[in-house]
Amino acid sequence: MDVTYKPIKGLKIDLFYTYLEAKNDETGKYLFQKPKHKARLNIRYQIGNLVLQFRNIYDGGRYDDSMNRWKIEYRYKLDLKIHYTWQGFNFYFEMGNVFDRRYEVYRGYPGTRRLALFGVCYNF
Repeated sequence: MDVTYKPIKGLKIDLFYTYLEAKNDETGKYLFQKPKHKARLNIRYQIGNLVLQFRNIYDGGRYDDSMNRWKIEYRYKLDLKIHYTWQGFNFYFEMGNVFDRRYEVYRGYPGTRRLALFGVCYNF
């Protein structure tokens, strides 16, 4: 499911949701790394040259092996991006995993902790 809503000028809200029942037909076991529920909520607001974006990501619990012995818990994270454009310059600040939530991508492999980036680009 994919829904886009623009309630006012400059504001855009995107919602994505997937329900997936991915099982092996022979064994009846869930396929590894295929969560039943995935959702994304993106909010973007622009005022002139300033853009503020929030990206919410949810992946439901999933198995990390084909025998369904190792289950990885759900993960939720919020990413933030702010950028401002002025005379060819693009100043930006990004923060990934704003709440510093701990999660595993694969069994034994942690996801990225909170991360902040600052930068300036010039388009010519």
